[in-house]
Amino acid sequence: MRRRLTYLAVWALATATTIGVSYWGIRSVLVAASSERSAPLSAAELRDAAPSPSPSPSPSPSPSPSPSPPRSPAPPPAKLSPTPGWLPTPDVRGGSALVRTFVLQGGQVTVFCSRGDVRVIGITPAKGFTQSETRFSPDSLRINLSGDKHISRLWVTWRNSCYSEITESV
Repeated sequence: MRRRLTYLAVWALATATTIGVSYWGIRSVLVAASSERSAPLSAAELRDAAPSPSPSPSPSPSPSPSPSPPRSPAPPPAKLSPTPGWLPTPDVRGGSALVRTFVLQGGQVTVFCSRGDVRVIGITPAKGFTQSETRFSPDSLRINLSGDKHISRLWVTWRNSCYSEITESV
């Protein structure tokens, strides 16, 4: 029994030593590859980077319902209520969609968003920035605007309405 515990202790010590040496070796490579660490943005920098909210359209009065609406075989497409910044627009299926232009430090991105269909309408990168797009599903995508020392990321997805996240990183 004592011999087994000795083997176990030697194995544990060798494993811990290997992990420690590996950590220090990888750490030195990572520090050398990234000589400039990204600094967190201050609250003022985050406020400056955030897009200014655009006024939302005023709600129109709803018409009074007719006494006996005609029956249709399929329910009508749902009308989307716009969230701040998103503008309603018709989609190709006869329903509603939302469109929004995002102003990022890396440029401007205009996005079309509806259930099962999120796509970029237009991208205008700022000077010195390049664009890339990653599609996760038909209703989820990420746009990166990359510069020498800055990356603007916009993620848009459908979650019972259009949902977006902006990340500005140095």
